[in-house]
Amino acid sequence: MFLATIARPRFDSQKNELSLEKSVYGPFSHKSQLRGIVLNRVGGTIETKPITSVNIQVLKMCLLGNVLPAMMEKWPIEDRGHPIFIQQDNARSHVAPDDEDFRRVASQDGFDIRLMCQPPNSPD
Repeated sequence: MFLATIARPRFDSQKNELSLEKSVYGPFSHKSQLRGIVLNRVGGTIETKPITSVNIQVLKMCLLGNVLPAMMEKWPIEDRGHPIFIQQDNARSHVAPDDEDFRRVASQDGFDIRLMCQPPNSPD
């Protein structure tokens, strides 16, 4: 499973596109160390394994540890005070918009990053 983030293009006052990363892909995986000899590999070898169940804690760790720092690094300095919205679908595994840890990290260095959920798609 992968996480994809996409940013819409941003332009300066002369209509030049700012160089923001359009998409960042990150696999849900972790590295672990082999304890013994397995499949002709020496014990202690580092191995990449997939995370089989993506839950709220895994997604929150990825959002706080990977997505927000990458956004903050690439975001233009002159736009730091303006609100930035991260929109996510309504899956149960997503971080709540009022999460304290997210708000603490998202408000560092003058940023105003907010989470929002997509409106439900109803046939009514």
